[in-house]
Amino acid sequence: MGVHQSFSRRNIIGRKMKVIPAILTNDSKELKSSLRQLKNIVKRIQIDFIDGDFVENKTLSFFVLNQIDELKDFEVDLHLMAKNPIRLIEQLKSIKINRFIAHIEELEDQSLFINKVLQAKMKPGLAIDLDSSINLINKINIQKVDIILLLAVKAGFAGQKFNPKVLGKIKKLKELKQKEKLSFEICVDGGISFETAKCCFLVGADSVAVGSFIWQQQDIRKAISSFE
Repeated sequence: MGVHQSFSRRNIIGRKMKVIPAILTNDSKELKSSLRQLKNIVKRIQIDFIDGDFVENKTLSFFVLNQIDELKDFEVDLHLMAKNPIRLIEQLKSIKINRFIAHIEELEDQSLFINKVLQAKMKPGLAIDLDSSINLINKINIQKVDIILLLAVKAGFAGQKFNPKVLGKIKKLKELKQKEKLSFEICVDGGISFETAKCCFLVGADSVAVGSFIWQQQDIRKAISSFE
């Protein structure tokens, strides 16, 4: 499907889809170039950070991210794929992260993580890997969470194929939101295209983090707007 063939997110699902461009790179020049392309197109972006221990891949260090002036033009979601994420919260203050999203599989104490993120003046988020159950979420803490990021691929590498088993998780989280009258955002990340985004939104997703699909298009602005 070409970028001109949008699926009209408003008409099909009766609500507006949020598209969050995602960037996974270990090249500072590539990051700067991507951010320049996105300026004045979107307000929010997702930066994927991988420490090399969580999976066998590694992205830019916090030190390098702190030198990227272009990040100041955006509200930044940091998707942290790292061991012991709580220890990294203090290091992120200077980067002006808006939402700090850590993998639930690496959190021994979800309450401690959420409270420390809030104390650091950031919004907490929980990421759930493809093979993990949403039952890992502590139901007491979910009221404080700003976003739940559901991976439709295995965490750590760009360009993977969307796995439809994430759709059942979306549906269950949507039902939980409605039942408990909660306000957290349900975002789906990995293998997102027009077709897979439509599937996610039809079962209750609020947003999608889109990486490879956007960056493969010649016209970034048109690619993003075509999700509308």
